[in-house]
Amino acid sequence: MPQQKKSGLFRRDKYTVAKRSVWYVLRTAFLVTLIGSLIVGVTLASAHIGSIYIIANEGMTLRAKCIINNEPTDDLEEYFTLDCLNNDGLLNARPYKNHTVTYFDYRLSVEGIFVLPWSNTATIDMLERVPVLNGTAEGTTVTAELPDWTDELYRLHMKKDSGRWYIAYIEVLEENPPETPYATPDMSLLPDE
Repeated sequence: MPQQKKSGLFRRDKYTVAKRSVWYVLRTAFLVTLIGSLIVGVTLASAHIGSIYIIANEGMTLRAKCIINNEPTDDLEEYFTLDCLNNDGLLNARPYKNHTVTYFDYRLSVEGIFVLPWSNTATIDMLERVPVLNGTAEGTTVTAELPDWTDELYRLHMKKDSGRWYIAYIEVLEENPPETPYATPDMSLLPDE
């Protein structure tokens, strides 16, 4: 029986098979490279976010303790650059230096973090509140009127130096930001029936 030559769509010559094979290999290699790059990028970004969160949280908490309790700032160099410490108005003003603070409630919450996997800089938005601040005037036991703590929304500019993240600059975005209500209802606000 004579062999018939296939034509049109079903024609298989060596160039068509080679062309399809090359495109298959290139597409597969591209997809594998893309997925691998995404995995590496997400892993690096996650590691950066974790480090940034810890440094910012611990650094800002220690900063508040130094301001409120009038403590030395030597330990802050572990979290902040020297330029940041020298230019921190609240830290250098020491508004509680003539008072002994007996109790304070410090609240810090993260509003957002932005960092790229390959970057040596990052930003983190943090909301800092001190709703309760009790103490006495220096040298007395009588409860004194303490200077008010201004609640602020900060943008912390972080930089990586020698493999470690530092807070390089504190930018005030908003003073006394409004408190967002909790998602759960407050039953005490319901009218009496």
